[in-house]
Amino acid sequence: MSPDVVLDGGSSGIRVALFRQRDRFAHSISCLAAEEVLCRSIEGDDNQRWPPSPPLQQLSVEERPEGRVALLVGMAGRSHWSASYHLQDQSLIVDVACRCSRGDDSWLGTTYEAYGSPSFWGCCCGWQIRPDAVLAVRPIAGCSLQYTRSTTRSLLTIRPANRPPLPATVQWTYQFSIVRLPTKY
Repeated sequence: MSPDVVLDGGSSGIRVALFRQRDRFAHSISCLAAEEVLCRSIEGDDNQRWPPSPPLQQLSVEERPEGRVALLVGMAGRSHWSASYHLQDQSLIVDVACRCSRGDDSWLGTTYEAYGSPSFWGCCCGWQIRPDAVLAVRPIAGCSLQYTRSTTRSLLTIRPANRPPLPATVQWTYQFSIVRLPTKY
């Protein structure tokens, strides 16, 4: 499946591909050093009121001095979603928000299927992409990260840390970045 939009970090080596999947956009994260997709968002369908990832149905791209930015919006039930994906300082920043109505107290978050053999440490998850570096994903603001592995697949879930009384806008921001490992003495 060819992507609709690709944000390529060039020297950072991080790449996000956004592509249409039924009535919404999914995305995958890869790294040039690993030459493979490391994780891909798990999307729901129009029958799910609270899908595993935000139901982002419209996409626009802006050219900014610091590079391309993908902006997305969508709806599920009575809730409205927005997200931005932009490369900044050797990282991919993902910022997601959901305007929830009163009574919308179900699932909120972003779910990825993780490929390969990611490691989980503290509040971060990462894939070794070179002997001296990992591609790490970590929460930046308003979210927590969970990694679960079963016999069939591995899931990376990023959820809002706090849920204010509704109606409210709930936001979570996370980052993918290449982190150099310390050299051994």
